[in-house]
Amino acid sequence: MRSRIKKNKITIISVFLVFLLCGISYAKGELLTYGSFDPEKFKISNPFEAQFQEITSVENKLKEKKPKMIKNPEQAKKTKEEDKPLSPPKITITGLIWNSEKPQAIANGQIVNIGDYIEECEILDINKDGLEIQFMTNSIQIPAN
Repeated sequence: MRSRIKKNKITIISVFLVFLLCGISYAKGELLTYGSFDPEKFKISNPFEAQFQEITSVENKLKEKKPKMIKNPEQAKKTKEEDKPLSPPKITITGLIWNSEKPQAIANGQIVNIGDYIEECEILDINKDGLEIQFMTNSIQIPAN
């Protein structure tokens, strides 16, 4: 009877030690496996991954087009000033020759002809009253001084 009890104790201690060693090796990540383990074989792919990428690219494009909110009042004033229509540049006419084959003018100290540009404005006509210029999309008459 004593030998049976002794064998049971030895078996219990042996099983306890095996479980203890397995627990320690598992905690360290060194659990022994039979053969090689390839985690790529067990990788699960997402069938909707391409759709998610497409949705995120569309969302990013929408974010780019979305107007930015202005929180700073000084920034709001600047944007309001930028939105105001631009006034035509100051052009000073000091001389006109209008009744000839090639009308000319002296504007801002330069000799100009029809079709020339001055201060980013095209000269459309030179007449006795002054210059007709195109500023942006508007035709404007600049009177002679």
